[in-house]
Amino acid sequence: MYLVRCVAKDRKNSELLVHTIFLKVLRFITIKYIFVPNKQLMKHVKLIMIAFLAVATLTACKNDDDGVDITLDTDGDGIPDVDDLCPNQVGTIEDDGCYLVTNVNLDGTHDLTFLESDGTISANVAGVPVTGTITIVGDTFQTTVEFREDGVYIINGQYRIVSTIMLGGEIIEDSEILSFDNETGAYTTDANAETITFTGTDGIDGTWDVVTFTQGQLIITNVSTETTDDGAEVELTSEIRLMRQ
Repeated sequence: MYLVRCVAKDRKNSELLVHTIFLKVLRFITIKYIFVPNKQLMKHVKLIMIAFLAVATLTACKNDDDGVDITLDTDGDGIPDVDDLCPNQVGTIEDDGCYLVTNVNLDGTHDLTFLESDGTISANVAGVPVTGTITIVGDTFQTTVEFREDGVYIINGQYRIVSTIMLGGEIIEDSEILSFDNETGAYTTDANAETITFTGTDGIDGTWDVVTFTQGQLIITNVSTETTDDGAEVELTSEIRLMRQ
């Protein structure tokens, strides 16, 4: 099969090589076998041409595949590098060796392992504009997020968030336990933009950029700007990490 594939692949080069060799062989035969009976002469021509055809074919294949290992599979996903659009990332046959941000690939249950937000806050205190920083850190995670292929996600469990605000020379720290009992929302994926958009849960609603997406891990980031009830403007850069169960 390999020989046949090579012949098809380099048919034009092989035919040109064989044609050149044929002319040389014909000249040689004409001189060497000029006195040999015609029947015997044709027998020799046939045998020699078969031999040269085999050599020409193998030469063409050798030149074309020189230095290329068609069985090499760098990422070990079962798809050879020659057919793998993402040879250094474990992927699927459906994604041509890549692992795209799709509902099919996201489908499954994931553990929340990291949540952190950092940003700035601007407000008016007694008519005086002040700015500060805000940090939100999650811990003690006991939370799962189930993504369904139909675009629905379900959050269960709880975790704690610790918020630290530095504003007007003062430091305000607060902590809160967030609990989720089959909280349901919707999500959409965009493989080209590598984003996931959530709707239905305060704090994560919006479009998130996918930083890392493998068969075992999902890392997403988001930049948001909100105005609180008392008129303060908050801009946050957030990151969430999830591990597939």
